[in-house]
Amino acid sequence: MSRKIIAAVFAAFLLLCTHGAFGREPLRIDGTSDESAQASYTKMARGLSSEGKMALALAVLKLNMEGINSAYEMLNTPGASNPSITRIRERVNGMTAQEIIALSETVQGIQVEAMPATPPATPTQQ
Repeated sequence: MSRKIIAAVFAAFLLLCTHGAFGREPLRIDGTSDESAQASYTKMARGLSSEGKMALALAVLKLNMEGINSAYEMLNTPGASNPSITRIRERVNGMTAQEIIALSETVQGIQVEAMPATPPATPTQQ
């Protein structure tokens, strides 16, 4: 009987640590100013894995490019040629990284993907 109680208490403790009183709230974008948006984005990105950082960066890029239909528009739309969190700060204010990524998935007509930093290997001559 005491093993069941100990197991139940341990399970409850784990649940609280991951989802409740002892767990940390996810970081959110503070979009009240350009400076606070950049600072909160930087702090948010630091807490993510490499894959998470990449997914967040691609999501921010995709949200920045929404509504841009050509290179001409990109060059002539203020801020579009330099996509950043500050350009979309009001739209993502209060969002977590996962919410920003989910929002970017609703953007239609734009495909953004990561490419390797090194060029692909060329076939060797025989």
